[in-house]
Amino acid sequence: RVDHRLLPHGWSLRVVGAALRRKLDVYAVVYWEGIEIGRTPVSYNSKRPLWCEDGQTTGKAAEAHFNIPYPTCVDPMLRIELWEKAQAKKSKVASLVGKVVLDVDQQKMLMKETASKAYHVKHNF
Repeated sequence: RVDHRLLPHGWSLRVVGAALRRKLDVYAVVYWEGIEIGRTPVSYNSKRPLWCEDGQTTGKAAEAHFNIPYPTCVDPMLRIELWEKAQAKKSKVASLVGKVVLDVDQQKMLMKETASKAYHVKHNF
């Protein structure tokens, strides 16, 4: 298993069909080849949720890491769904806000961009 960081710091997830017109308490669910591999922490009261790779939790950013297994099929899909957290008083069921599906070529572009950003990170040791 390889530890891949889902999105580099500063990237925003633009969810297909979802325009957050009001602030929501949302989280993302990540699927690899149709199987859930993880969830992000809830981003509270946000129109533009952001999950970082660097562990910084200032503002609305929260850390999110996922282990993506080696693909078992020729064209593996990475699916990310954005869900609104259920409000206890209103409903106990979460609501789907939107989703994005990345094919192999889009995943390669994401990994290339991640590697490029990781190479340029400054460390203070």
